[in-house]
Amino acid sequence: MPEIILLSSAHIASRNSVLIENGGDGTTEIGCFSFLIKINGEWILLDTGIEDLAVANTTKSSAADWERNAEEFDLLSDLKRHGVKPEDVKKVFLTHSHYDHLSGITYFPHAKIYMSKAEYDFLLSDNPHQAVLKEQIAFLKKCDLHLFDRDGIVSSGVYATLVAGHTPGSVMY
Repeated sequence: MPEIILLSSAHIASRNSVLIENGGDGTTEIGCFSFLIKINGEWILLDTGIEDLAVANTTKSSAADWERNAEEFDLLSDLKRHGVKPEDVKKVFLTHSHYDHLSGITYFPHAKIYMSKAEYDFLLSDNPHQAVLKEQIAFLKKCDLHLFDRDGIVSSGVYATLVAGHTPGSVMY
């Protein structure tokens, strides 16, 4: 049975109009999460969360700022809390290429990194959201990157489904 650990890196009070078409004037608190998963003795990570709140706040579309409370941590601190070192993580699966999902990717130079080809192309585009990801883009250009362009098994038992998200190559695993 897999071991699944929720890693919470921040939260924001997002305008409902940002979250839902015709969402109204109210706000909803949403969190930024990653998942640390141990399968057959191997640690994998789903997304990497928010590393630098100040940088994350330059990318937001809500009036509120990302905040971190006492139960929310940057990725390295959270891994350490669970007794996991970055080199213990063998695979990282990215759902999409916004800062709040891949800002900590550079901690994993020895891991296999998985993302959709459409999302990688979007990451390399001139989209203004990607301007804060220069270090992450440079890392992805030289890492053990595994790109895929259709639904299916992308790594020993991990199934990827391309979904209509708020980026062109969003993925569910």
